[in-house]
Amino acid sequence: MIEDKSFLPLFNHLQFISSLRMVIKKQFSELINWIALFLITNGS
Repeated sequence: MIEDKSFLPLFNHLQFISSLRMVIKKQFSELINWIALFLITNGS
């Protein structure tokens, strides 16, 4: 079994980026919902 140690940090970095993107997307959609709610409540 060959272990490439130089590949491991890159893999961890990619995992970190993908999880970060998931969190950002979730936060962003929640922010959009809050803005929409705010506009709706102010509009009426």
